[in-house]
Amino acid sequence: MLKSKRRAVLLVLVLAISLLLVMQFQSMSIVFLEWEVEPGDLIQFNVTASVERDETWSRIPPRWMHLNNTTVIANVTNLPSLYILYTSGRFISEVVSPLKVSCFFENGTDLSEEDQFIESLISMALFPNGSWNELDLLFADEYEGDRFRIYTPDYRWIAYLNGNEFYFSYTGISWHSTIGWSARIDTATGIPVFIVKYDGYHDAGFYSDRIELRLSADAVDLKFQFLENNTLKSRNQENTIFEGLNESQRPRRDSISMSIK
Repeated sequence: MLKSKRRAVLLVLVLAISLLLVMQFQSMSIVFLEWEVEPGDLIQFNVTASVERDETWSRIPPRWMHLNNTTVIANVTNLPSLYILYTSGRFISEVVSPLKVSCFFENGTDLSEEDQFIESLISMALFPNGSWNELDLLFADEYEGDRFRIYTPDYRWIAYLNGNEFYFSYTGISWHSTIGWSARIDTATGIPVFIVKYDGYHDAGFYSDRIELRLSADAVDLKFQFLENNTLKSRNQENTIFEGLNESQRPRRDSISMSIK
């Protein structure tokens, strides 16, 4: 009788462990990814901002209007190593979250400390290319959080493949507010073509702050190869393009990918 009970307990443990392993495996995706960008590449975004306030919140200053109609250039500085097997949590922590770019304005000035969130925003939306369908499986296609939570938003990751673009978002919703960001990512390059960050309150009155980054419509991919015969680009032309930038802001010479207005 005792042996039978032990066998039953052992069987239950084996089944539980097996089920756990199966569930864990199902929450993983096997992916084959590679970066299309590389350190030293530049990516240019046009920035617009908007604000809405009702009378209740009319005295609250806008958050991002000082960035309206500016142009920001993101310099790719660091790209995480890529692996084959990812859970959603591992992909977020190892690929999405790390800071990948440093940014400056088109005139060469640096972002202020309060505006450096743009670097994180672009970094989180800069993706490696490949296995988009498998990445899609790691995340919910729509918001599945608690929309009726009081005050503190319930944040969730959302992702889905839509034609040649990959939609990716981190959104928090509560009874009172909607806060977060989303991006549309080009599946050919992994570069975001559109990013929006939003902060809205909707209960006793309403307010809304919104900032949008659009990949420059006249983006040109230039590869500067400084050959002895200067057949592709002369050093004088390079100096003209990057006039006003200090050495830390100038990308490396052997390969530069940038957008020029």
